[in-house]
Amino acid sequence: MSFPPPVPSPLFLSLHARLERLQLAHELGAAPPPAPPGPDPDPDHDLWPMLEDDDCIVEAAGKVKGRLRGVRRLVSDEWLAVLKGEAIGAASLDLDVRTSMIPGAGLGLFASAPVPAGATCCCLYGEIHSVESYREEVSDTAYGILLPRAAAWAGALLPRQSRDLVLDCAAGAALAGGKARYANDPRSAEATNCRFEPEPQFLRARLVAVRDLRVGEELYVDYGEAYWLRHEGRPNTLRVG
Repeated sequence: MSFPPPVPSPLFLSLHARLERLQLAHELGAAPPPAPPGPDPDPDHDLWPMLEDDDCIVEAAGKVKGRLRGVRRLVSDEWLAVLKGEAIGAASLDLDVRTSMIPGAGLGLFASAPVPAGATCCCLYGEIHSVESYREEVSDTAYGILLPRAAAWAGALLPRQSRDLVLDCAAGAALAGGKARYANDPRSAEATNCRFEPEPQFLRARLVAVRDLRVGEELYVDYGEAYWLRHEGRPNTLRVG
């Protein structure tokens, strides 16, 4: 089964371009290069003169950061709307969700047909953050997947990202994540049979089988040390609601 990439909406592309300019202004402490000519005025034109005025630089920096946070929220909301509209998160191989084999873990993800090694079982999506905004704005940072900046985009439909991003796959952000969020961590290297493979050009991570999976076998993936440092002693499962 193939997993076609989501097609970004015109609104998402417009918001993404605006976010990039605000991010650049935030990082440089200066006005970004002029935006390409377009039919609509620059919605952030009021900020740029302030950044060039030494008397307003502190106030301007705060305003840019606040605007950046608001636009990032709009970008994530629109992205999740795109995913829901295309039912992207629901796509998967033949997988069942039922009670996990791990005691106390809640629900788990099981193969209902043979899965060959290297196959993508399903994809994980979530809210989009910069590394900085993820650290500052997300209270539980144990569910993040780093999407490193890619040198090549291989036909991606999304804008090239200018920096590393983090996908927030926590419960509230994973509404478009489909079945991938039910894969549990067995805390055993021998039992682990899948891995999350970041795919930054499509703003997602793929759940990939690392060996052949039998019918009825539960899918297990390593959550990483950050998760367990925060959730030591809790059931071996992602919270889903």
